[in-house]
Amino acid sequence: MIWRTLTLGPWLAWWGHMGMKSGFLFLSLAAFGAACGGAAPSEDRSCSGDVCTESATGGLCPTIEPFSMDIEDWPTIDGVLADVALRNPGFGGFRFETDRLVVLMVNPTQAGAEAIRDELVGIYGSSRMRRSAVTPQSTAYDYVELLTFYVRARNVLGLDGVVWSDINESQGRIEYGVVDDETAACVSANIQQLTIPTSAVLTQRSEPIRPLGN
Repeated sequence: MIWRTLTLGPWLAWWGHMGMKSGFLFLSLAAFGAACGGAAPSEDRSCSGDVCTESATGGLCPTIEPFSMDIEDWPTIDGVLADVALRNPGFGGFRFETDRLVVLMVNPTQAGAEAIRDELVGIYGSSRMRRSAVTPQSTAYDYVELLTFYVRARNVLGLDGVVWSDINESQGRIEYGVVDDETAACVSANIQQLTIPTSAVLTQRSEPIRPLGN
């Protein structure tokens, strides 16, 4: 997720990678909220500056600006996985299914999936990954594309009602946690405005962030 720490590196074990997706959730959200004024939803949506669009549900939806940063400088595990895609064109993610490691590829081949598995073992140091059977599976976007989309759309996280963001490597998609359908529609409108394929983005209903003690 966007809250992974900057110290996350290639030596991180598989369990650590998955834990980072949830373990730092509340701490990171608090830090983000302090910096950006929070992402809790409000009844009266306002616009950023003078630029607004109508969401699909009829509410006002601020139009965000694209974020610009070289993906080679992206300081999380997603940058490491994008490097894997540069060395193995078409790599778009991975997941475990029981005793199998499913490797997502734009043009899947068994040899290519096994080469990617070897690189992932080197990154995560996972004995489970090392001994798992490998199955290639087709996907629409490689990890370089996903990270490029994700960086460009980083400011989506500042929209009212967006709780978290992530590159979901198990699905080969970008994903946002949203509090309601109106927020989901606003995310979709901005994704299109940023010329990112809507098919590359998933939304998931999430609880809004509330101050501790409430």
